[in-house]
Amino acid sequence: MKSLRLTISLTITLLFAVEFARAGTSAQQLTADATHECALGRQAPTRAERVQHFAQG
Repeated sequence: MKSLRLTISLTITLLFAVEFARAGTSAQQLTADATHECALGRQAPTRAERVQHFAQG
């Protein structure tokens, strides 16, 4: 019975660890995408195009 509890506890802990690692990857990807979009907005040749780019979100 004690080993069953230990096994279940370890399994749950590992599941949380995997989900946490996935969330980190998503956050890194979102940051990279946002940085890229910001750079595109800054490279717009006219002020109107920059304003339009940032207004789109």
